[in-house]
Amino acid sequence: MTIERFINHIFYSYASFDRFITFNPIDIEARESACYTATTTLSIALSGYILGFLYIICQILCYISDLRWNKNALFAIAIISALILPFCLRIVKNDVYKTYFSEFRNNPHYKHIQWHIISILFFAIGVSVDLYVLTKGFSNH
Repeated sequence: MTIERFINHIFYSYASFDRFITFNPIDIEARESACYTATTTLSIALSGYILGFLYIICQILCYISDLRWNKNALFAIAIISALILPFCLRIVKNDVYKTYFSEFRNNPHYKHIQWHIISILFFAIGVSVDLYVLTKGFSNH
């Protein structure tokens, strides 16, 4: 499974909440394509993973080059993380997601409960990493 496909599975699970709360009997396609909560939820989770990855890279570089951790570095990796995030979210935008959406919706063997559990764990781990980096980055080393 590619990363793109995995992220689209996660996004489809998050979008199920949008499909549940959006009621539009006139335009079913509009209801099915509602993904505001899904985009926000995926953004929060992905920001945790990106921030955690950049934090680990900075820690390794500080260890190798025998530099001291600076709290300004946390702000730098947070800004870099914020700049990388929109490129990561392009994976689930419009046409690509519509292709996956129609595939998942029409697949009778799609494991909804399994992917909901995976998506909840994906979000929980992403937020945990985000909080860990933020609290660890501001603590004294």
